[in-house]
Amino acid sequence: ELLHFLIPSLYAIHDDAFGGKPINISNGLTPIGEKLNNNLNQSLKNLMKLLKAFMMKPTEIGSNLIKCILYCFSFSYDVAELSMVINQVRLFESIKTLLNQSNVSKSIGFKTAAWSTMEMLTNLVGMLKNRQYAQTSSNLAIFDDFLREVY
Repeated sequence: ELLHFLIPSLYAIHDDAFGGKPINISNGLTPIGEKLNNNLNQSLKNLMKLLKAFMMKPTEIGSNLIKCILYCFSFSYDVAELSMVINQVRLFESIKTLLNQSNVSKSIGFKTAAWSTMEMLTNLVGMLKNRQYAQTSSNLAIFDDFLREVY
């Protein structure tokens, strides 16, 4: 239940929590000062790594918990947060584990959620790279390894 309500709890208005619009993960948690900002980012990274570790054992934790965990990764990313999720947390490794599960009857629910999360991240990376290229004629190389692995 705690994981199920983690993302909705970050919304300022209850009705917005289930409206389908992604939340800024640090909404209401914006710290003052570089040290507090670094601590917040480190805590976020540690939480995401813990959630990823749970997803690496899908048959042990079950479909409902996996879907709740994947929902925790459905927030509005800026470039730094997205880079952290892809390059440091390496979320794609756990998504790949979920998609490679062979027991179809037990995994259909979380496979759909895993595919949706991968598609969301890939689309977001493509959008950010296109926006960056259009503005500066340069490319965001920090996501190239991820895109090569996906495609």
